[in-house]
Amino acid sequence: MNELIKTFKQKDGSVAVDGRDLHDFLEVETPYRIWIQRMIEYGFTENVDFAGFEQKSTKPQGGRPQVNHASILDCIVL
Repeated sequence: MNELIKTFKQKDGSVAVDGRDLHDFLEVETPYRIWIQRMIEYGFTENVDFAGFEQKSTKPQGGRPQVNHASILDCIVL
C-alpha cells in the first residue's frame, strides 16, 4: 500500500504524522498556527493525541523557533 503522507513510529509504538505535513496534505488555507489551535479546541489532548515540539527557524537571521506537532493516527479522522 502506498503512503499518502509520511508517518513515523513514536517511542511508545504509536504511529504519528507531522502536523505541518498533514496541514499541507489537506491543503488547508488557514495558517498552521491558527488551524492547529482549532484542532486542539475539538478536544484533542496534548501528550495523548498529539505532542508539540519546537524546531529551529529556517530563516537566515534566526527568529522564534517554529512550533510543530506530531499527531497520532488514531485521532485523525479524514
